[in-house]
Amino acid sequence: EICSAYPSAGSVYHWAAQVVPEKYAPLSSYVCGWSNFLGNAAGDASFAYSFATFLNAAIVASDYQPYSLPATVGVSILTIFMWSFLNFFRIDQVAWINKLAAVCHCGAILIIIFSILLMPQDLNSSERVFALYHNETGFQSPVYVCLIGLLSATFAFTGLEASAHMAEETVGSAEAAPRGIIYTVLATGIGGLGYLFALLFATVDISAALNGDTEVAAVNVFIISCGKSYGSALTWLVVINLFFAGISSVAVTGRITYALMRDEAFPYSKFFGQVHPTLKSPIHSIMFVCIIDSFLQLLALNSDGVTAFYSITGLCVIGFQVSYCLPVMLKVIFEPADFPATTMSLGKWSKVFGIISSVWLIATSVLLFLPTNSPVTPKNMNWLVVVFSFTCLLYTSDAADE
Repeated sequence: EICSAYPSAGSVYHWAAQVVPEKYAPLSSYVCGWSNFLGNAAGDASFAYSFATFLNAAIVASDYQPYSLPATVGVSILTIFMWSFLNFFRIDQVAWINKLAAVCHCGAILIIIFSILLMPQDLNSSERVFALYHNETGFQSPVYVCLIGLLSATFAFTGLEASAHMAEETVGSAEAAPRGIIYTVLATGIGGLGYLFALLFATVDISAALNGDTEVAAVNVFIISCGKSYGSALTWLVVINLFFAGISSVAVTGRITYALMRDEAFPYSKFFGQVHPTLKSPIHSIMFVCIIDSFLQLLALNSDGVTAFYSITGLCVIGFQVSYCLPVMLKVIFEPADFPATTMSLGKWSKVFGIISSVWLIATSVLLFLPTNSPVTPKNMNWLVVVFSFTCLLYTSDAADE
């Protein structure tokens, strides 16, 4: 509804300024913009590290030697630079990549689901899938374990506003952009649910899935279910899709960063906010994000990799969810009388859905700071609180400079 009313490249942080009285607009826009930038940048870093991890698993599944953790970090940084370079070109020049990515993504998830359900000799029963409770966190409360497990689910739905960031480059964006959000949520929900059910039915031996040679549970399930050759082929499908996903993620992050630079939300905005005269792309903004993402990858060198990935994905989810919550919550609070009427209007249900959305986004964001293993040690602790606190210091210091 809000996207349809205010289609712009700034997306959520422009919306946050539009739905509040003028005196609150700079603050709400600043907080929302920084949060969305943080979510997008950390999302790029998460995709890059996931790509490097799955690539390593695919190499092992293909009977080659794995590379080390420092090499994984190096591959993820190199990948970030490759994605950034591919986004130097205009959107219309690389549109074929996004179309190819959509076809590959839809095809791959269907192939994987049917393969791991139809090829194995043995599958779990419905009772085992829906009634078995397996807990290796160290915490005794099933409710607590379920709550901290929401990170992977909420992470899957981050970046759903990507079409909104492309609104200024889209014809008919007042309808096309919000419909893009709706279709993204539906595709993620339906496809993700099908994929999860397939994995649950196929994971007959939990220990083998968690402790297999590739060190990636899903890949181990592919191999156990479909054999070494076909399982490795499925893994390479995931690798290809992660590469495409990263290109799209960097494209969106470059646009939100450019919009923030254009509105002088960062130091040296005049330099970073330039659009290349020939390529018609915000190259400086894209490279600005690339450098930040590269530093985020280095967190893995000071941990076991998994802990760093959790912190980066947690940072991504927090950034996105705060930026999603602010314009919705502020619209509910201030109820702007001049809110434009559009074909995407929710009418009398707007406030009800706004309250439900705000409560969900705030509650699930708080959960991300909770420890995920017991007993808590420096190696397995949730470092999100430290990373997020440091980011908040950057917020405040930059605001003070302005």
